Amino acid sequence: EEAARILTGAGFIHYEISNFARPGFFCRHNITYWKNQPYFGFGAGAASFLGGVRRTNASSVQEYIRRMGAGESPVVSEEALEGRMAMGETIFLGLRMLCGVDEQEFQSRYGTSLREVFGPEIDGLKRRGLLEEPDGALRLTHKGLLLANEAFCQFLG
Repeated sequence: EEAARILTGAGFIHYEISNFARPGFFCRHNITYWKNQPYFGFGAGAASFLGGVRRTNASSVQEYIRRMGAGESPVVSEEALEGRMAMGETIFLGLRMLCGVDEQEFQSRYGTSLREVFGPEIDGLKRRGLLEEPDGALRLTHKGLLLANEAFCQFLG
């Protein structure tokens, strides 16, 4: 809390659970992850997320080079995220940002509302003071930021 006070006093914005930045200098790389948007990964050990599928390349540089040299895919694992699992991951990742998860964006992406899928979880976390729903968004409260993993677990699994 002291670090947050000092940083905000110096003009930094607390925009993500563990990051502060000056206006205009937010980490776009991380925001892509937190919004659960597609990203490409190239090279040994790299991960990609495209079309709802997470892929990971061979982590060994030698294995990666061998696969590429043989004309093989460097991908060693794939995981398709669908339904409730995909929605839960979108919420969990989005809650890392202090602006939270935009309810209209969620509805547009999944064709259902946050509350239709996770109503009991949201209500329970609100009763505990960990979540709030201002201005059409679902986000962590100050207390929720301190106990974020407890909130995240409600949307995963």
